[in-house]
Amino acid sequence: MTPPQLQILQHSLGLDRYGRGAFYRNHFCAGGEDEAICRELVALGYMVQHPTTDAFNYFNCSVTEAGREAVRRESPKPPKAQRSRPPTS
Repeated sequence: MTPPQLQILQHSLGLDRYGRGAFYRNHFCAGGEDEAICRELVALGYMVQHPTTDAFNYFNCSVTEAGREAVRRESPKPPKAQRSRPPTS
């Protein structure tokens, strides 16, 4: 999976770049260069396209369960928090 593909899947689901979040949404209205990436994701089975309407005249899609699994698998691990050390005298 390419970084732009992963970024679109994460954004569609309301997740951060590490795949963390509450899956509070599941949609993406693609325009410009994003549309080609979303078409690739549809072809991979990670997204499904929805009909274009007057209100949503962009390429509309949502993430499939396979796409959610790909986000879990492909998202990088967050950096480990480092403990602050008290200053030494």
